[in-house]
Amino acid sequence: MKRENVLQKAWQAVAEGRSEEAEGLFRSLLERDGQDAEAWHGLGVSLYQQGAREEAYEALRRSVALDGDRMEAWHALAQAADARGYTLEALEAAQEALRLAREQGYPPALVRGLEATVRGLQQGVARLLHAFGLGEDSPEARERLRQAFDAYRRGVDALRAGRVREAVDALQESLQHAPQNPRAWSNLGVAHMMAGRRDDAEAAFRRALELDPTYEPARFNLEKLLQGEGEATPLLHGFTQVKRDAPKRDTLK
Repeated sequence: MKRENVLQKAWQAVAEGRSEEAEGLFRSLLERDGQDAEAWHGLGVSLYQQGAREEAYEALRRSVALDGDRMEAWHALAQAADARGYTLEALEAAQEALRLAREQGYPPALVRGLEATVRGLQQGVARLLHAFGLGEDSPEARERLRQAFDAYRRGVDALRAGRVREAVDALQESLQHAPQNPRAWSNLGVAHMMAGRRDDAEAAFRRALELDPTYEPARFNLEKLLQGEGEATPLLHGFTQVKRDAPKRDTLK
């Protein structure tokens, strides 16, 4: 079957919610040509519909890397990145989608929708910058946030997997970029607590509370530590609470 016919059939399957069928069709195109940007786009959309958010995100990143002029792929990437909690990357993808929509003459209603998406993501990035103690939005602050957040996420993932040494290294790396982040200090304390380094854990929890006296995970863990309950499971905390209150789309386009 010709590529154009396969694409038509695959996108129709996406539109009708037959995402597994669509996935198979897009994958068949990629077996023919692994550099097919539209097939990567479609694969990302069909995977997203099935709830495979990380795979969808990676497929959509591949699509825009191969063809940076596809507005729909940038828009889909923005939604997939946001669903994964990658707020800064979601904002940048949405801004690129908006730029292309304006340049390529998309309908005003779609442009307005993208403008609203960008505004919401800007608010989300502002909250992340505040949570990481990085101040106002700026190119420098965004770059520090990118590096701090990447290391922080690696640290939290390592802690959840019980890889304590790796967690300590990643969280310390995050704090090099954003030393005013109470969550990173608190989770560093968790890592030290899990490793039996009580003095280091206490110092990290106290530093978190100096930065934010209302930060309950640090207070909870410090109290457990001082009560001699260091063998108990400590309270690990991520960043879900700083994501903005915005509606989520169930499907991509």
